[in-house]
Parts: sequence; C-alpha cells; structure tokens
Amino acid sequence: MPSATQLSTAADMPDESLIHVDRARAVEPATHVLVIGVGHYDHLPGGGGAPTGHAEGMGQLSSPGASARAVAAWFLSGAFDNPERPLGSVAVAMSDASTRTVRVGAREMEAPAADSSGVSRAVEEWFERCNANPENMAVLYFCGHGVASGSRMALILQDFGSKEANPYAGALDLIALLTAMETCRASRQVFFIDACRVSSAAMAGTDMALGQKPLMPDVRRRLDLGAAAAQQTYYATLPGEAAYARTGRPSVFAEAVLWSLGGGGASDEDGEWWTTSFRLLEAIDFFAGRSRVGGSGTLQRPES
Repeated sequence: MPSATQLSTAADMPDESLIHVDRARAVEPATHVLVIGVGHYDHLPGGGGAPTGHAEGMGQLSSPGASARAVAAWFLSGAFDNPERPLGSVAVAMSDASTRTVRVGAREMEAPAADSSGVSRAVEEWFERCNANPENMAVLYFCGHGVASGSRMALILQDFGSKEANPYAGALDLIALLTAMETCRASRQVFFIDACRVSSAAMAGTDMALGQKPLMPDVRRRLDLGAAAAQQTYYATLPGEAAYARTGRPSVFAEAVLWSLGGGGASDEDGEWWTTSFRLLEAIDFFAGRSRVGGSGTLQRPES
C-alpha cells in the first residue's frame, strides 16, 4: 500500500486525503470514495480556540471520528463488491479530538484536517478521480454537525466560526456541492449525509453564503454528458430534526448504512444479489428506526 505522500494529482501535488488507490483503475470504471468526519471544532465550546457567537447549541462530538473510520474500514476490508465498478480509491479528511490517524492494513496514516482548506482540497481531488470515466461511481460520506434552512444545508467544518462576520466560511455548502456534482462525468453518485438538519437562526431569512464551494457547475460538461448524473442522497434524519450517536461509537446512521451495504439492502429480484438504491433506503430506515438512543428511547428516521 503506497503512502499518501507518494500519490500525485494532475497538478503534481500530493493528495494527502488519499489513503488507498488502485492505479490500475485510474481510467477504468471504478468506485471512488470520500469520507469526511468532523468531531473537533476549534471555535465551538471546548474547542480551545476563540469562541464563536454562532454556536447555536453546537459543541464537540465524539462519534464522527469513529463513524468515519468505520466507513473507511468497511470499504478497505474488501467487503465492497461491485464487479462493474471495483474500488478505485478511498480518501479521508478528519478532525477528531485525539488523532486524525486511520488504519490502513497494518499501518496508521494521518488524514488531513477536516477544515475548510482540507475539505476543499479533498473534494477537488475526489472530483477529478470521479470525473475520469463516465462509468465511475462517486461515494461521499459526511459525519458531523449540520444546520439547515429550507432546502439549504451547511455541513459544519473544523474552522466554523473562525470569521465572526461570516461563520459559515467554515462550512461546506451541500446543495452547491450536489449541483456541481451533477455535471461530473461519474454517472452514478451516492451521498450519505450523517448530520443534524436542525434550523439555524443565522441562516433563516438571509442569503448568507453557506460556506465553501470547492466545485463549480460546468455547463460544458453538462452539454458533453447530455444529462445530469444520477444522484442518490441519503440523509440521517428528517428536515428540522437531530441525528444521534452513542459516545465514542459510530453513529446510528453509520451503523445502519454499513449494515445495509453489508447485505441488509440486497435483493435478488433479477436473479442476482445486488444492493440497489431503493433497497438500501428501506434497509437503512429499518435499522435506524429500531435503534434507540439513550434512556429517552429516541428513534431516528432517515430520509432520501
């Protein structure tokens, strides 16, 4: 397994987020995975940095690191089996209270921080890998704080609140990302958004920028493709509601996703066993809807 520093991008600069790459799949149909886990926030309570006035009840999290590592480990273990689009790469960006290391086989590799700079770079590089072949499949998993207003959603990154005049400069604009990915040549795209979708007073009734937009929709690519890519987005919870986790363990949604990908979402309606987007939704909903969190017995309802 090559180290991340041995891997080069088109710009001849190392992509520090890459923890696995199959060079033989560089131009062949493949599945390219990006995992982002944000549990440490510099400017939220307990983060050690200058506190932001826009915390709105958000604090430090212990589950995103465990969730991100579990998702990355599942793909790296060989459990992912798609003969038409084998695993081509796995990239990780992480901000955890203790360490940013990810186990790859017998080695520990350090992922870049999941701040606005690290995530933007990881997304750009992931896009280029996905864009190499129209038969590619793009997979993104995000775990951390999320806030929403109407159809808009911001995924909160490590440096959220570093700029009081625009705290969301430290966030990722999800809708802008999905829109830009529609013009990526990867014809199949799956997004797992493991975050709360609670309302934000700062976002409500304003046109405040929702943060980083590392990709720009390219009309020329859309014309070249002839149609937008097929996207499936799975949210951990319903609009306006919270997502849950157990301290120091993968989240309810992460466990549901991995259980479903591991066979719970498979069917043999066509004579062969495949995990399909619809069956995956059913399985995630079944598992998450039966996972009670804490003494309150709270249930979580995912949405797609």
